[in-house]
Amino acid sequence: MRSRTRRSWGASVWRLPERTLLRSRLWLLLLLFAACAQPERGVGSQPSGSARTEAPSGPRRINLAINVEPPALHYNLVPNPIRANPGSIQEIIHPGLTSWDNEGTLRPILGEAVPSIDNGLWKLLPDGRMDMTWTVKQGATWHDGTPVTAADLEFTVALMQDRELAVFHDKSADLIDGAEVVDSRTILVHWKKPFIDADWLFAFNRGLPVPKHLMERVYQETQDNKKAFLESPYWSTEFVGTGPFRLKDWLRGSHLTLAAYPNYLLGKPKLDEIEVDFIVDGNTLISNILAGSVDLTVAQIQSISGN
Repeated sequence: MRSRTRRSWGASVWRLPERTLLRSRLWLLLLLFAACAQPERGVGSQPSGSARTEAPSGPRRINLAINVEPPALHYNLVPNPIRANPGSIQEIIHPGLTSWDNEGTLRPILGEAVPSIDNGLWKLLPDGRMDMTWTVKQGATWHDGTPVTAADLEFTVALMQDRELAVFHDKSADLIDGAEVVDSRTILVHWKKPFIDADWLFAFNRGLPVPKHLMERVYQETQDNKKAFLESPYWSTEFVGTGPFRLKDWLRGSHLTLAAYPNYLLGKPKLDEIEVDFIVDGNTLISNILAGSVDLTVAQIQSISGN
């Protein structure tokens, strides 16, 4: 399968989704801030006759502002109208097995590969069904240090297929015929028929993995009250993800703080902390930016201007 960009509803041309553009802009800014950090000098590199420059002390941090406070940190529990701004921070907390790059191509993050016909992980069967295989990279862990496993993915599929949990259910769930754990890091998903976007499974916006070791018991204990399952503090103030930053604290109505996760599979971020301020009023947000108390924002321009 060749990589695809996504088509927006009602659009007449192929284009990147706004969410992808926002994510790319945030990552670019984060990389710029990291690159601007003062490099350490060795003794031999100190210019002759010049004063020694001390490396900056304290954590390297930035202040990010968004114009809405998310109700949760899992993509499915954030309502559609406000997903764009929280989505930019959610993806650095919990990106999924795959994610889109700035050209709209699906790339592996915690997964070893994106399933395709070419690599043999996407198989069309003679009877009209299909199978897809995902393997979690060795060393991928949740923020509590527990390995990400195929059992987590199997549990996630079960949540998707629970019709009483509408927030996890989408059109793809009805096409899944079952999920089979092959080994501790590999899962085989059976599909009733071909589905062109099947490779989005376990990405950010479809079947974002849920930790079985933290949520299976809660799920079992709330079978008669699914609302209680969705109200678990895990989804918000006690969220545990897999990304480069973990939730450090969350003061409702004010801000949340993200801390670099030292054991992130792709390497510890060069930034130590990101403080995410919730500034709902557009004028207040602009004032904070001009005053220098906010380093960057992913708020949409129309939200600030009121248009």
